[in-house]
Amino acid sequence: MKRNGAVDELCAWVKANTTLFHPDENLTAAEIGDGNVNLVYRVSNLRGDRSVIVKQALPYLKISGESWPLTLDRNRLEYEAMALQAKHNGSYIPALYHRDGERALFIMEDCGSMEVVRHGLMQGRIYPRLPGQLGSYLANALYFTSDFGMDAKAKKARVAEFLNPELCDLTERLVFTDPYYDAASNDIHAPIRPSVESIWKDAGLLAEIDWLRFRFMNKPEALLHGDLHTGSIFAAADGCKVFDSEFAFYGPIGFDLGVLAANLLIHACYWEQKDPAEARNGESFADRPRNYPIEFLRELWSSFEQRIGELFACGVRTRILEPGLFIGQYLREVVQETAGFAGCEILRRVIGLAHVPEFEAAANGEERARIELLALSVGRRLIRECRTLESFEDLIKIVQEASAAVQLAAS
Repeated sequence: MKRNGAVDELCAWVKANTTLFHPDENLTAAEIGDGNVNLVYRVSNLRGDRSVIVKQALPYLKISGESWPLTLDRNRLEYEAMALQAKHNGSYIPALYHRDGERALFIMEDCGSMEVVRHGLMQGRIYPRLPGQLGSYLANALYFTSDFGMDAKAKKARVAEFLNPELCDLTERLVFTDPYYDAASNDIHAPIRPSVESIWKDAGLLAEIDWLRFRFMNKPEALLHGDLHTGSIFAAADGCKVFDSEFAFYGPIGFDLGVLAANLLIHACYWEQKDPAEARNGESFADRPRNYPIEFLRELWSSFEQRIGELFACGVRTRILEPGLFIGQYLREVVQETAGFAGCEILRRVIGLAHVPEFEAAANGEERARIELLALSVGRRLIRECRTLESFEDLIKIVQEASAAVQLAAS
């Protein structure tokens, strides 16, 4: 199956190799993916009452073309990561139906009746249950794939099973390396270039990024989604589905939390700077939808912390000598890593190869520059101060102070 055409071949293949549709049904297919590393098709019957999603790996990075090759084995890793996560987070993972290793594709549930969270947030949508659901999802993902919830030998074997070197290398380059010097892959909005160049000269900041990159590379704590942003989550009134986990690997749990936090904070920057005339003097994230990403983050962390506490109370597989002290120390370190990784994700989305719609949707270049400069300010402070944080509220305080400082400088 090739990207250009062969839709009829795809439909015929689905009918011949699965029992997802009646043999006599006529099928149609359309490419729907907008990601950077895969082809995604919706295959449906002509009545429109049954559809599935086919995800096929490309042997290169779509955004760069064939000059940036990628392994097709990531399709297997994604499928197996989703299958494993479904054991502990079943209601939050799309159902899996079929996989074909030769064609580097798999078929899963069509969640098209739900809304991509990024799109909803950009329209000012409120998701009352989603923060709690994502906090629970992340806690389960950590606990049940780590030494807390697994036999140590089995966990080490699983670390080897989910080695994902090519996509980890992609993250190491695009999140932790290229944005911090004048790399060819960067995509910098001209009006903010002086601020970006000041980042390249900030030795203290760059040293913290080095520390965070080595945490990412050398801390196989739990099986991560690996790219958990608001465009990788479907939501509806009664549930959510987490998808696009081809970057799955064993790493620090703070990375998934940090990437998700970063994208919520980018939403906050988007709304904060979208129309300054509407902002209250001297206040940041003052009203909905401005303050919603911050509320979302607080609720997500509260849910994560509560669920982790419940799981620890049931007992852990590894021996902890002083559990009463350990859990507080452990969560403090998770907060610090979350803040640092969030800062890196924010900076790379402003400076690096793959921007996000919040920047592209700005009404004009001036508004876009305001959004990006606020994001750079937030990201820098999160990185520089991450190792001083004692609680999640300290993370929120950094964000609010950075926003207030930018507002004051602009007034």
